Amino acid sequence: MTGRFGAAGLCLLAWACAAPAPRPAPKFSLGRPPAPPVKTPAPPAKPKPPVAKPAPAPTAPPPEPPAPVAPSPTDAPFLLSARASLADYRFFANGGFDAGWNVGYHTCWVIKLPPAPGAFWTRAFVGAKLGAAKTTALPGRPGWDQEPVTGEIHVAVASQPSWPVNRRRLLARAEDLPLAGNPTYPLDGVGEARWVWTEIPVTEVSMSSPNYVVLFSPDERLKGAGRSPVLAGAASDNRPNAWLNTQVSGQPPLISSEATRTPVGVREPAVAIKLVMDRSEAPAVTLRRAPDRLAANGSLTLDAAVSGVDVESAWAEVSPDGRVWRRVGRPAHGAPYVFTLTRDQLPKGPFQARVAAKDQWESVGASPPAVFKGGK
Repeated sequence: MTGRFGAAGLCLLAWACAAPAPRPAPKFSLGRPPAPPVKTPAPPAKPKPPVAKPAPAPTAPPPEPPAPVAPSPTDAPFLLSARASLADYRFFANGGFDAGWNVGYHTCWVIKLPPAPGAFWTRAFVGAKLGAAKTTALPGRPGWDQEPVTGEIHVAVASQPSWPVNRRRLLARAEDLPLAGNPTYPLDGVGEARWVWTEIPVTEVSMSSPNYVVLFSPDERLKGAGRSPVLAGAASDNRPNAWLNTQVSGQPPLISSEATRTPVGVREPAVAIKLVMDRSEAPAVTLRRAPDRLAANGSLTLDAAVSGVDVESAWAEVSPDGRVWRRVGRPAHGAPYVFTLTRDQLPKGPFQARVAAKDQWESVGASPPAVFKGGK
């Protein structure tokens, strides 16, 4: 075997014996394709048992808002106004263009302010920033000899735009306000518009509904823009919270819808409510050199030292008996607190004079009076 085929033959024979047997050819029936293999369907999946959902945890009630905390007497006054700061009211009342924002016999301003927070306030004040008061020439005198136009400006507060007579109060006298400048003649009393305040019962300020403030003049001497002071204004956010009625005559409209007929949307009127707590502190006032006699021309000069926290203004006062005091001249809104009273401003006969001052809480202090034997 080896000799005939040799070594190569033996290798081929070994490979043939080790190769696997060929697979039988598939059998086909004539004219039919082979049948696809039969798939055995999988048994249906067993349904999962329902999972019990945990019961929802009980919802805690929303926390109650914190109760208002009563302020300390040393805290700054709380101000209800359309603007965050009273310093924002810079337009119209300082002279120049005034947009017709006068307060007179035929004008009525209505301002809607928010409710006051809490019921712990002990004093309330309502105020407005006024200026540009007018002057008139004295009959038979030169044109430069002018005097302020006199007249009263009133204010009231209510929870609806309707104000009973018993809520209307004097806010300011036009002759005490800063004057509008004159392009021809120098005037004594020209200056920046100022906030003026008057006290009202704290019960008249609503703690649960809006507060409607009305500003008007019952005085026929303040007829027309040429004789009326001007109300300051600030930039507005176009909320309907101020109205102007120019069809009145000395009093607010009797019908609420008439009071809020014409909205003011361009500027916010400078009107506010001030709420404070009782304070024992007040500005300390002393006369530096208390005079004991009048000057040769009959005038009197008072020089005062004023100290305290947030002093707002100081002024001179006179009294014939030391019990009833009358403010004289214009206030000073910063040092030096020196006041010169003319002969015409002093009482006849014996009188007393002093300097008084107030702070932003409307607390008033006064100096010991100086006594004089006679004036005029």
